[in-house]
Amino acid sequence: MDNFEKIKMHKRPTGISVLAILFVISGTGILILQILFVRRFGEVSEMIGVSPWYYYLSVGYLGLLYLFSGILMWKGDRRGWWLGAYSQLYGILRSANVLLTIPSLIEQYGMPSADISTHYTKHLIRIVLYLLIFLYFYKTNVLAYFGLTGISRAKSAAYLIGVIVVTAVIGMVGSLF
Repeated sequence: MDNFEKIKMHKRPTGISVLAILFVISGTGILILQILFVRRFGEVSEMIGVSPWYYYLSVGYLGLLYLFSGILMWKGDRRGWWLGAYSQLYGILRSANVLLTIPSLIEQYGMPSADISTHYTKHLIRIVLYLLIFLYFYKTNVLAYFGLTGISRAKSAAYLIGVIVVTAVIGMVGSLF
C-alpha cells in the first residue's frame, strides 16, 4: 500500500465534515447572491470607494474560496486544508481591518453610538471564531486526515500569511482600476 492510500484511511473528523458543508453552503450562497444582486454592486462599491468590477471580483473570490475549500476538504484533498486554513486566517485579517476602519467610516458616514459598539462586537466575535477554526485545522487528527502530519505549524502559518500579503497587494493594485 503506498503512502497516498495510507493517508486516505484516516476517517474524516466530524468538525471537517461540518466545516466542509458550511463552506460549500456559504460559497454557493455568496455566488448566488452575487448574481442576484449584481445591479446593487455599483451602489455599494461607490459607497466604499472602489470600482464595481473590483467589488464584484472580490465577492466572487470569497465565494469561490469557500466553495472550493469546502469541496476539497470533504474529499480530504490537501489543497482543502490549505484553502480552509487560508480562508480563516484571511477572515481574521479582514475583520481586523474592519475594526481599524470603523473610525473612518463613522467620520465619513456618521453612525449612532449603538451601531458602533455592535460593529466592534460583531467583528471581535468573528475574529475569535475565525481563530478557533484556524487553530482547529492544526489539530493532529485534522492534519492526519489531510496527510499533513509532518507539516511545520509555524512554517505553514508563515506561508499562509505570505500568501495573504500577496493577495492584499493584488487587491490594493486591483482597487486602483
